[in-house]
Amino acid sequence: MTAIYYKDVPSYRLDLFKAVRQAGDNLSNLLALAEIVNTCHDISSTTRPDDFDIAIFSGNYTRAWIRRGNGYFSMAIPFQVITEGKFISFNIDNLSEPVSGELISIFRNAIQTCATSSFCHEDIALGINDSFGIEVPMCLKYADAFAELLTEDHGYFRYDHDPDNENGEFHPLHHLDFFFKNTSAVKIGLSSTVGLDLLHSLCDSSVAKRYIR
Repeated sequence: MTAIYYKDVPSYRLDLFKAVRQAGDNLSNLLALAEIVNTCHDISSTTRPDDFDIAIFSGNYTRAWIRRGNGYFSMAIPFQVITEGKFISFNIDNLSEPVSGELISIFRNAIQTCATSSFCHEDIALGINDSFGIEVPMCLKYADAFAELLTEDHGYFRYDHDPDNENGEFHPLHHLDFFFKNTSAVKIGLSSTVGLDLLHSLCDSSVAKRYIR
């Protein structure tokens, strides 16, 4: 298992992370994460600090943890993680290319296309062609890769310490939320705050699990 931590990530980069309500939001957050991986090598470390903004694990599982206030949210990383010492990079296998600044822009363009019209493979490819001048056959490959990323198992969940919305046992102060649509969400109340070690144990098959009591 490899772990890379990022501390003191610039706020303008952290502000790109958004509340997840649909698959496009999750992918948007993955692209924000990729930008941090590409540009913040100087603040990455294999040593876990007392506090951190982002942790990325690869090995037994591949997942990112992002600290938000007193909580975390987490999602599976659908990219190949390439490790070189304390530095990592992402690669997208079905395109056989790195998750570069250009690729991030292409996928953001596709997200915007879906946000302004219904999901249409041809519209996504045309939007990429119009914005980047890429040949149509390659635009279709990017559209295929985008669709595959949206249908990946995102494995999204979050731990919240939420005093603003606390409501007895209906919305516990400490809780885990699984899934991102309000209509399919699963909420588990907790009796106290939890840290990364407990959350990590939920995802790593080699670590002993806690029981709900």
